Amino acid sequence: MFNFLEYQPICRLCRVLSKELFKHIYALEPFTMQKTIYTFLTILCLSLSLFSCEKEEINSKTDADKYYVKYVVDSSTGYPQGSLNLVITTGNQQSQNYVIGSRSPWEHIIGPVNKEFKSTIYVTKGGPSDTRYWDTQLKLQIQIFVSKNDSPYVLKKSDNSVILRNSVQLDFTIDY
Repeated sequence: MFNFLEYQPICRLCRVLSKELFKHIYALEPFTMQKTIYTFLTILCLSLSLFSCEKEEINSKTDADKYYVKYVVDSSTGYPQGSLNLVITTGNQQSQNYVIGSRSPWEHIIGPVNKEFKSTIYVTKGGPSDTRYWDTQLKLQIQIFVSKNDSPYVLKKSDNSVILRNSVQLDFTIDY
């Protein structure tokens, strides 16, 4: 998009030059005046086209897509005092650890990240030393959503299995 505010000094200069030029044009003969106007318009068109081309090239190089990744975890179990250990990849490809309640829904957003970012979430059963808890299986459901350039989040990968288990892992690489 063309931003006129960035070209205000240039527009001001063009106004001053055009006033001076028109003072001299009115003093000329009709044929010479016509020639001068055509020359002025040609120079003006060329300079505007050069400015607009340069501006578009700058925008295309600096406007990189920004992605945000949302991790969602939901679990259920018959033992309410348990916990889950979560490991996710963050924007700089580092791991971040979290501990949540086994019946607590959880979501976390990271970003902005670049294209080709590999998002990973790994969830395992943690918990107290109570042996009743270790015998309990969990229903783990995890999802990875991605938002591009502040658009709504779109589900990219999920594991919504109802099979009872102790851990689950999900990976997704941004490729669009």
